[in-house]
Amino acid sequence: MTVRKSKVLHGISGTEENRQATKAPSETRDKREEAIGGHGTPDGPIRGERDSVVVGAFESSVSSLNFGDLASWRFHGIPRRTKSKRLFPPLLLVVVGCGLLLTLMVGCEGGGFDQTLDVSMKKLFKPKRTPQQYMLIAVSDADPDLRREAVAKIAESKKYDEEWAIKGFIAIALLESDPQARCVAVRGLGRTGDPRAVETCLKILNYREHPAAEVRPPDDLCRWDATAALAELSAGSPAEKSRAKVLETLLDRLKADPDRHVRMAAARGLRHFSDIDAVRGLINGLRDEDFTVAHRCEQSLAWLTGVTHDCDPYLWEQWLETHQDDAFARGGELPESRKPPYEGRWGKFRYKTKQFFQFILPGSKEK
Repeated sequence: MTVRKSKVLHGISGTEENRQATKAPSETRDKREEAIGGHGTPDGPIRGERDSVVVGAFESSVSSLNFGDLASWRFHGIPRRTKSKRLFPPLLLVVVGCGLLLTLMVGCEGGGFDQTLDVSMKKLFKPKRTPQQYMLIAVSDADPDLRREAVAKIAESKKYDEEWAIKGFIAIALLESDPQARCVAVRGLGRTGDPRAVETCLKILNYREHPAAEVRPPDDLCRWDATAALAELSAGSPAEKSRAKVLETLLDRLKADPDRHVRMAAARGLRHFSDIDAVRGLINGLRDEDFTVAHRCEQSLAWLTGVTHDCDPYLWEQWLETHQDDAFARGGELPESRKPPYEGRWGKFRYKTKQFFQFILPGSKEK
C-alpha cells in the first residue's frame, strides 16, 4: 500500500518543484526568499503565499484519495489507458486461424498432413457448381451420396422446372438404384407441376404394367413419395385422359398397399375426386386396422360431402344410400366438428402458444 501510495503521489505532484515542496515546504520557501533577496522584490511574498496555498490544497487532496476505488484516480489526474486502434478487423483472422488449426489437428491425427491440407484448400476455394453440372453428377457419379446431394441441389435451385431438369428428374425417378436419391427426384418432379410428373408417378406405382427396363420396382419410401406427389398433383385437375387412371391407382393404394404412409397419402389424394367410387373407397378405408388411415379417410369424406359420421362406416353406408344424387351438394365445406382450431402458420403458432400456457398455468377447476 505504501508503494502504491507513493506512485500516486508522484503522478499527482507532476513537477520536481512540487515534490520538493511536499517533503519540506517551509525550508523551500525560506531558500526561495533568500534567492530573491527577501522582501526586495514585490514577487517574493506573493509567490510564497501562492506556494503555501498550493501545498495545502495538495495535502487535502491526498488525504481524500480512496486508493481502493480505481475510478477516483481519474478525477485526480491519473489518465486512463486507451486502447490502441486496430487497422484490420479481427473476425477474418480468427476464422482463418481456426480453419488452419482444425486442418493441422486433422492432419496430425490422420498422419497425412499434406493430403489433408490439399483437400481442405480445394474445398475452400472450389468454384460453385451450376445446376447443369449437378445434373451430370446425379446421373453419372458412382457414389450414391453424391448423386443424392446433386439431385437435392437441382431441386432447390431456381432452374428446377426447366426442360432439362424435368427430363433428368424423370430418368432418376424411374431408374435410380439409390432409394433416397430416387425419392428426392420424385419430390422435385412433383414440385414442377408438369403433366409428365403425373405419368411418372403412375409408372412407379404401377410398375408391374411396364417393362423392367423402363421402371425399377419401388420400395416403401419411394411408393410413399410417389403417392404423395400424385395426391398433390390431383389438386390441380390432371388431364382428363389420366384422371381415371389416377383415381384407380389411389383407390388401389388405399386398399392394398402394405405401408400405412402410402395408404394415408392415397386417402388424402381422394378428396380431390367428386366421384361415388372415391366415396365408397374412403368408406371402406374407415375399416383400416390403422386408425390414422381411418381418420384421414374421414377427413376426406367430410371435405367431399360436407358431413361427418365420426369414422363410423355403417352410418356412412346408410347416408350414401339416401344421398346418391346429392352426395357432393355441400362439398368443400367442413362440418364445425372437423374444422381445425386455427388457419395458417400464425394461427397455428397462436393456438400452440395458448395451449402451452394453459398447460403451464391451468385455471381453476370447474365444480
